[in-house]
Amino acid sequence: MKCPKCGHDNRDDAVFCNACGARLTDAEPEPEKTPEPPEQNPQNAYVPPSAGPYSHPARPSRFRLALRAFFAVILFIAVMLLCQSCVISGYLTSLMMQNGMAAAAAQNGMNFPVQEMMQDLVEAVYDNMAIIMLIANLLTLFVICLIFRLRRRSPAREFALHFVNPLRLAEFALFGSAVNVVISVALSVLPLPEEALESFETLYSGLDGSHLAIELFAVVLIGPLVEEIIFRGIAMTRFCPTFGDAAAVFLSALLFGLVHGTPIAVGYSFLVGLLLALIYLRYRSILPCIVFHCFFNLAPYWLTRLDGAALNIAFAVSVALTVVLAFSALVRYPRFDDVVCDAAGRIRVKDAEKQAVIDDVRRLRTKSEASAEEIEELRKRWSEAGRRK
Repeated sequence: MKCPKCGHDNRDDAVFCNACGARLTDAEPEPEKTPEPPEQNPQNAYVPPSAGPYSHPARPSRFRLALRAFFAVILFIAVMLLCQSCVISGYLTSLMMQNGMAAAAAQNGMNFPVQEMMQDLVEAVYDNMAIIMLIANLLTLFVICLIFRLRRRSPAREFALHFVNPLRLAEFALFGSAVNVVISVALSVLPLPEEALESFETLYSGLDGSHLAIELFAVVLIGPLVEEIIFRGIAMTRFCPTFGDAAAVFLSALLFGLVHGTPIAVGYSFLVGLLLALIYLRYRSILPCIVFHCFFNLAPYWLTRLDGAALNIAFAVSVALTVVLAFSALVRYPRFDDVVCDAAGRIRVKDAEKQAVIDDVRRLRTKSEASAEEIEELRKRWSEAGRRK
């Protein structure tokens, strides 16, 4: 049963929403059955009302729901980090066994150069960072989907992976690239500490294009997909009903920033996380977030080839695109084409006339076919409602 307030899926026999605590049915609960008096009760046993057949579960407290939502998100983040640790540990173990480091260390004891061995292992991890990230993210995606399937839940529905207007996805592709250019140029001119810059460059030193095909698959496709599933799909769908939209945006962005490690990465990841959370709030789908994130991660691969005047032009164009696309993709949403493409029924508007058009579009969608005349009539009604507003 879907909650009419937050849209969360619950069991068919549930009385209150498991996410926001709202009552799932408008019907009044049946009156409690009063026990028979002792003289009419043949067994002379008192049955408390709470144990009777007409009892209803108590409404869960908001604090309890918020605490459960927070720890659920932390659990999935822990799954991601655990998968990464397992892949790195497995790779280091296989490398040590392959090179005979473990046997040499056991034989030589204290005389074995442990520090040099550890340095070689760390360098090997950075050199193969793309492959390690790819395997870890694929493992994380498999485990998360398996968890929801074992709970008999649809992963796509739990992730809020809903289809949106394809033209919007093209906007977010440009939007993500433009934002990355603006942030990258800003980081290059800001007076940041050298130690912070060195740690940031060391973290991504393994992604140097030496394994370009694997890097593109890991960094541009699978990595953003997994991160959006966890930090927008799972986090926002659980934080919004319990903490509220503003707190949900902040919490998801904060967690997203903290998992990126170095101070510079934490800072800009937090800002990007705020923007991605706002995008989710507007569309109630992680699909625009995934497209934005993929092209955000793709931008450095062509941006590093620019210098001088070309870089300045790219920065100026990106600033203009960021402003224009932010207004078009966020402020001017939804348009009528967005409503037509909203098969999941996620769009809600405050304007009564536009909401009536949305309801009519959904009724037409239940038909086997909708004529072009009917669609055009609804489009005119939508435009007229926008002009009157």
